[in-house]
Amino acid sequence: MTAVCTRGSPQEASPKKISRSVARRICEPRERARILKRARAGEALDATRTRRHKFEEIDAALRTWFDSIESMGGAELPMTMAVLGTRAREIATDLGVEEFLGSSGLIQRWASRQRLKIV
Repeated sequence: MTAVCTRGSPQEASPKKISRSVARRICEPRERARILKRARAGEALDATRTRRHKFEEIDAALRTWFDSIESMGGAELPMTMAVLGTRAREIATDLGVEEFLGSSGLIQRWASRQRLKIV
């Protein structure tokens, strides 16, 4: 689908192939600025974007730890949210991240993003 926003200058409204959802949002003032910025940066406009969070280092370190446990035969052992939460708080302490609380909701969302089946 080719969509062109009718607002703005003709230079900004160059035809590009974009998804329908982007086409619907492109003329909304808030979204228009973000989409134009992404287009100028060369980012695909119809690509799904993932939201970044402020504990990416902890996220990556926890996944590395989880993978190492699994590779040592931990796939047979049940992994609980309490174990993950404790390890996440330990990682945060090691990395010097003081504002990390390691709530159960955060651990559940982490497990969901990693597509883990946890007890």
